[in-house]
Amino acid sequence: MRVLFALLITLSYSLLYAGADGHIIMAYFFDSPLNKDLKVTIDTANVDSKCVYDHNIKGNKEFTIPAQTLGFYALNSDNPIYFHSKSSSTGGDLCNTDPTYFGVEVTADDSRYSFISNFSTKSGNFFERTSHISFRGDAPSNQAICPGKAYCSKDTYHYHYTHTPTVYVIYRPTY
Repeated sequence: MRVLFALLITLSYSLLYAGADGHIIMAYFFDSPLNKDLKVTIDTANVDSKCVYDHNIKGNKEFTIPAQTLGFYALNSDNPIYFHSKSSSTGGDLCNTDPTYFGVEVTADDSRYSFISNFSTKSGNFFERTSHISFRGDAPSNQAICPGKAYCSKDTYHYHYTHTPTVYVIYRPTY
């Protein structure tokens, strides 16, 4: 009986206060072909974060985009960045009411192609069934959070709170 009660309490809590989570694929959209190979590194360790359990890229963090690449190019599609926001207040924090934020830095050997994306998430719950990921602060004019591999102009992506979406953060360099 105690086990059943504990299971019901745990299930009820997770339905009411599920943290927002999902996968992020960092990508470029090139309007003109690259003149030479571009070496790129993804880093999540050196960017501010709050109320997020995990937002790391596992495995390969270095990529080479071949010369003459045009249009959409995903960097880490085989290795998406997983994020999971904390939605409870434990250990002295106020994550139950404070926003979750984290960032991803993409550094290229040609600085015109380097960028930082700062994100904020909001967790849905049983009563408010929508979670979202958006840019923190003003949305960069040359970045978008897209549901697929096509460039879009969205700065927020909404999803059902029980889903774990994969979103593409697409950087469109300006020359």
